[in-house]
Amino acid sequence: MKFSASEFEAAEPVFLLEIEWRGIVHRFAKVAIDIASNDGDLHYVGGLEDFEYKEVTDIVGINIEQDSISAALIFNDVDFVQEWRKGFVLDGSRAELSIVLFKNGAVQQTYEERQRLFVGYVSGSVFGDPLEPKGFVAFSIDAKPYDFEGKMLNHLAVISPKTMFDVIIGPDMRLWYDSHGKAYPFVFGFPGEPYINNNGIPETPTFCTPAYIIGLASATVEGKYEYGDTFILIAGHRVDATEVYVRDQNYAFASLEVFEAVDFYGTLFSYVKLPAVGSPLKKPIPISAAGQAETEYEYWVQWGAEPSVGVKYGGGALNTSGGGVLTSAGDVILYALSLTNALIDWQAWSSIKPLLDGYKFAGYINDIEVGAWDWVQQNILKFLPVEARAGVDGLRPLVSLMFLQSGYLASAYHVIEGSDFELDSAIEMVTELDDIVNEYTLQFVWDGKSDSSQSAHTVTAQRNFDSAAIDSTSYAWTSQNKYGVHQRVESSYYIFDRDTAAKVCKDMVRSRAFAFRQFDCVANVKYGYLNVGDVIGLTSDTLYLNDAPVLIVAKAWIGEAWRFTLHIEDNPNTTEHTT
Repeated sequence: MKFSASEFEAAEPVFLLEIEWRGIVHRFAKVAIDIASNDGDLHYVGGLEDFEYKEVTDIVGINIEQDSISAALIFNDVDFVQEWRKGFVLDGSRAELSIVLFKNGAVQQTYEERQRLFVGYVSGSVFGDPLEPKGFVAFSIDAKPYDFEGKMLNHLAVISPKTMFDVIIGPDMRLWYDSHGKAYPFVFGFPGEPYINNNGIPETPTFCTPAYIIGLASATVEGKYEYGDTFILIAGHRVDATEVYVRDQNYAFASLEVFEAVDFYGTLFSYVKLPAVGSPLKKPIPISAAGQAETEYEYWVQWGAEPSVGVKYGGGALNTSGGGVLTSAGDVILYALSLTNALIDWQAWSSIKPLLDGYKFAGYINDIEVGAWDWVQQNILKFLPVEARAGVDGLRPLVSLMFLQSGYLASAYHVIEGSDFELDSAIEMVTELDDIVNEYTLQFVWDGKSDSSQSAHTVTAQRNFDSAAIDSTSYAWTSQNKYGVHQRVESSYYIFDRDTAAKVCKDMVRSRAFAFRQFDCVANVKYGYLNVGDVIGLTSDTLYLNDAPVLIVAKAWIGEAWRFTLHIEDNPNTTEHTT
């Protein structure tokens, strides 16, 4: 839990440190104190004075290296040199730093209501100082590294004589050896539904996700299959679609029904049956596979196609956490994170799903070596206005300042500079000119056959009313007037929706159009309710600011007060220039 402004008013923060060592939880505070808990009162001994706590963010980006804490303590009745000689050291012990509030002569929270600040493990312990008591020890507390080893695909889900043994039609299936070694594709979203092209006209992508021949029927069973029927794997899982468009390399296409089967290892996959006669698609020769290169028989699938007015085919993988098709950014992120072995703060990610789900993604993965964490940060998080950062309950999101103008974030708190919130540093620039982006182009709707984008969207200063592919924003216009034109072009394999592409472009310009400046403020303990990532409205005679939005990027406890590091944009749209 996090404490509110009213709870911090007239309160004194009490930091609590717990260290689990040799089967015992050792508890420390600045002064000896008892904290009520569900299991009775917990006693904390005094002496927690020499410690450093600081939290930092790198909005927008990836920050999985949680800040460490340094501390020095005295363990009563412990001789650390003697313990070391016995083979016992503090290193590797689990530790937690938390905080409660002391007001009106009493602690205001129970142990279960404490605000947890940091969880990690002791490292680098230093003891045996002849000038200190025998129980003195100095150390750091470091977060446990995240385990991101999970893969996006099942390593056994590969077409081979073993996985396809006796599948679909049993011994009447003659396997197609050119497909062996191909991973079952993971397909999500609607890669193939019509998108709005640069002229504002709906257009259908062609070569969206690859499909691989499993084999051909070597016999006829009346009412089930005909000699020469071709069975083609389209996804390594259950899909939403009951019909899909399949295209060959010659651009011929046909609508085919989707079926399911289970491979040798019990993995469910989806496939279509290409009839031996009556289809415009190019069909493999059922006599001999010798000399038939795979490129001669190339198939691609369109998901979400619209064969007629009012009719739309289904999409790829099902969204197991919320129903429907897995396509909204929040669900895609949660799915990918679930495949890692990392500790995840699921509640924190779920809390911002209304924001994330405004972005739609689609596409496929067919490489069994792709790591889930690498994939989601490089292809999904990269295009979203959030930072993934370490937290006490696992990897968690932090929303960017850019949403101040969209209505998602606003200045939740308003602070007036004074004796209890004072400027404590010079004002310095933290943005390089090369980091400015005020014209951003995103290439999207990726074509698998040509490995190139089929469309693009740009946000710039000048509006082109004849193109659906160009938007103008006041941020781009103001920034170009201030810094000149700074362009950036990027590509996405997983965006097929122009609305999403447009949002990404606007977000990129919004977050990078202006330089940031940084300064520190020292604040009274009552401002402890402010947290990294918060946007505050700051009024300051010293800085000539009137309720200007500033972002808290660092928070530190310096003994008797808080030190906040604040970022402010050189942005006249949000921060008025005064004289």
